Amino acid sequence: MQIDLIGDSHIDPERSIVEMSKNNINFKNVNVYVVQGKSAFSVDYSTISYEKRKNSIVVVGFGYIDCKVYSDHKFIGGSDSELRFLSADEVAKKYVDKTINFFYDSKIVFLEPFPQFKEIYDSHKFSPFLTRHKRHKELSKSIEKYAIMNNKQYISLSNYFKNDWLEKPFSQDDHISVQDTIKKTEYIFKNIQ
Repeated sequence: MQIDLIGDSHIDPERSIVEMSKNNINFKNVNVYVVQGKSAFSVDYSTISYEKRKNSIVVVGFGYIDCKVYSDHKFIGGSDSELRFLSADEVAKKYVDKTINFFYDSKIVFLEPFPQFKEIYDSHKFSPFLTRHKRHKELSKSIEKYAIMNNKQYISLSNYFKNDWLEKPFSQDDHISVQDTIKKTEYIFKNIQ
C-alpha cells in the first residue's frame, strides 16, 4: 500500500528519510511532502506537487504552527468589515473538510498536531507556553472530533510522547532529534488501521 505523509516541517523528512535509509528501515512505499510554514488553516493542497493516486493512504499532520504562531486566526470575509477571529473548532472543521475534499479517493489519517515545546527559541516572538498549550489541546480535540465524525482515523502523538507538550527542542528550528523523528514516524505507520 502506498502511504503519502503530508505536513508541516515537523513531519521532518529531510532528516528522517535519510537516517531511515541508513538504518535499512524500509519505507519504499512512502512519499513525504513537506509544506513549510503552513498551518492547518492556511494549507492549500493544490499548491503541492502531489500526484493523486486512488486507494493510497494519506497521513496529514498540520496544526503546530496554528498553535505556536496564532493565538487566533483572522478570517476576512467579503470586506474588511467582516474581520473576525476563528475558534480552534472552526479552524479544525475547515482543515478536515478541505483535506477530505481534496483527497476524496484516498484513505485519510489525521495526526494530532505536533505538541508545543515549553521552551522555544525566540520565545519573545510567540505566545507564552500556557497559551500555546491551551490552543494545542483545543485544536487537537477539534481535529479528532471532525475526523471521527467523518469516519477518518486520528492518531494521537501525545500517546507516543506520553505527554501533550515537550520540554525543549533538539534544534533551534523547534524540532526533535533525528532518532526521535524516526521512532515517531515508525509509531505513526504502526498505528495506521
